[in-house]
Amino acid sequence: MNHGRRSAASAFFNSLLGDSTYLADLPRIRHLLEHLNDVPKEANQRVQEFIKEVGIAIHRYNASSIAKETPFEITIFFCCLSNGLTKQAAEEYARFSAPLNITWSNQAIHVSTFPIFIDELIAERWRESNTDWRTANGERDDV
Repeated sequence: MNHGRRSAASAFFNSLLGDSTYLADLPRIRHLLEHLNDVPKEANQRVQEFIKEVGIAIHRYNASSIAKETPFEITIFFCCLSNGLTKQAAEEYARFSAPLNITWSNQAIHVSTFPIFIDELIAERWRESNTDWRTANGERDDV
């Protein structure tokens, strides 16, 4: 057994994992959504426009016939350019990504978070570009 080779492979794999710094924006996004009326004065123009558009979408939804029975859905797609998260980051992610139910302007809102990692992005890109429906080995797959 070559423990040096296994340690090198393990170190390489762990280097492809995102640490807690990857999560910095999640609590900020959730805080903004929980406090739609209190946008920080230091928020940049894009954040201010985003909050304004969310508010408009919620008001539009609130006028629909299903608004009272079904909450307005917001999904945060957390795109992480790594193969996964370290153990500590995964624990923090679990805390930051717990479903959030809030009310704004008399409308129930459900916020969920969906993680997407680099290997999933690459696989999806391959699937979209694989118009002949061939496997990664080049064999036809018409299923």
